[in-house]
Amino acid sequence: MKLIEKDRVILTYEDINQGLPAIVFVHGWGCDHTSLAAQTEFFSKSHRVVSVDLRGHGKSDAPDQDYSMAVFADDLAWLCQKLGLIKPIVIGHGMGGSVVLELSARYPDVPASIVLLNSFVFMPQAMTCRRWCWTE
Repeated sequence: MKLIEKDRVILTYEDINQGLPAIVFVHGWGCDHTSLAAQTEFFSKSHRVVSVDLRGHGKSDAPDQDYSMAVFADDLAWLCQKLGLIKPIVIGHGMGGSVVLELSARYPDVPASIVLLNSFVFMPQAMTCRRWCWTE
């Protein structure tokens, strides 16, 4: 596991095969990066694979604060920037799907694409009708 500090919060992540096209895996609520170990193993044969422990999960710090999809998405966008990930495919499982959807709404230039696995979809405020629907 690697460590990186953002605003006095330590985030942990795994980073395999630097230099290849990137995939980022985001676990669900109450899980950690190991919940997607089989996918990490499979895709690491052809891609750079980054698996993160979101704040409050796994070996990442759990500060006393409100946790929201926006906070997780901000951390994820920051991590992608710090690791130099250019247009990664970002895959989220369960709650992680909501995180990657929030990421795509708040930071549309970060992911090349997103994949939601077994996720409930709660539309991020940034994707409300005011922004995305046609008006007459």
